[in-house]
Amino acid sequence: VEEGERTESDHMPLEAE
Repeated sequence: VEEGERTESDHMPLEAE
């Protein structure tokens, strides 16, 4: 559960930049 939430948070900022 934590891995899925961490991946989504890591992809959002990476794609936004």
